[in-house]
Amino acid sequence: MPQGEDPVGHSLTMNRLRNITSARLELIAADARMVRADADRRYDLLGRRLGASIPAEWPPELMADALSPTASRLEQDASLVGWLFWYVILRAEGRLIGTVGLKGPPEDGRCDVGYGILDRWQGRGYATEATGALIDWVLTDSRVDRIVAETLPGLGASIKVMEKLGFRFVSDSATGHEGEERVIQYELRRPIPIGPTEPGPVVEPGLRPPPATKKNPN
Repeated sequence: MPQGEDPVGHSLTMNRLRNITSARLELIAADARMVRADADRRYDLLGRRLGASIPAEWPPELMADALSPTASRLEQDASLVGWLFWYVILRAEGRLIGTVGLKGPPEDGRCDVGYGILDRWQGRGYATEATGALIDWVLTDSRVDRIVAETLPGLGASIKVMEKLGFRFVSDSATGHEGEERVIQYELRRPIPIGPTEPGPVVEPGLRPPPATKKNPN
């Protein structure tokens, strides 16, 4: 499995389809059975599939209405696994603490990312760690050249997460991915690779490079 460093300096291991492990967290890609169990509040089944305990305050406030539609999308198209949302597990406790996710596969090079961490675990850097790990996963796909994050005015914690991860402010009056008005939008672009330079002379170790030759002006 490919390994690397996430944007906040934690080593991580990535499985292209199912899970991402960072310093403190495990991200598990939501499949149709998981999300259907979640939507139906069958938390015993969800916990078994995740191998984690489900807290009493689950799910995050802004996530509940999206569960059933997301389950339907995954039931219709299993290739969306990984391109919707991931469950965030706190490894030390074996406990589900939130989600981080995307709004679908890349379109015209763009992916949209978001997250939701339960109140009890906010303020500890978990959102930054989870989102950073997911960004690294997304950027392994060559179709992606930019990642967009949107939030609402007044959500300062969300803005701090974006800024910590190197996102650049784009607009405070953008139209959201789903048509929302006046959302704050940040963007992270894939680094542009430096093009090849003209190779210099090959020099063996311990030898000085040959002197440059002067061109005859005539």
